[in-house]
Amino acid sequence: MTQPKDTTTPMLIAIVSFAVGFMISNLTQGGLIYEMILKGFMIGLFSSLISYFLEFCYRPGNIFGFYMDFIEKKFRDNLKNPFGFLWKPLGGCIQCHNTWITFFVFAFANQMFGVSFWILIPTIVISHMSLSIFIKLLWE
Repeated sequence: MTQPKDTTTPMLIAIVSFAVGFMISNLTQGGLIYEMILKGFMIGLFSSLISYFLEFCYRPGNIFGFYMDFIEKKFRDNLKNPFGFLWKPLGGCIQCHNTWITFFVFAFANQMFGVSFWILIPTIVISHMSLSIFIKLLWE
């Protein structure tokens, strides 16, 4: 895997755009469907940013570098472990890990903001697409 380019500026821009979009979705007087679509888009974007940030934190020498060492030792490299298939969802693959992060962020948003579960699948798709764009634009 190659090293990403400088991520400080794009991350700040994405966080500010998320905050602005979230405020717009709360202040909108439009119909419910537009508000749900906008919230789903913002949840997907936010989840992909969390996934991208966690992938950075999992690298050796960073704050959660020990976690990736543990996951690789216990799940990927241990052939006797019957749960070895969990290596990718637990952080071995950024796209696989993103699905679960999006699901948990969506469940939290459902409890806090009343987002309908009908837009869960489109939110996961938006999260995967935005994460793919972040990877393509920010990595060398």
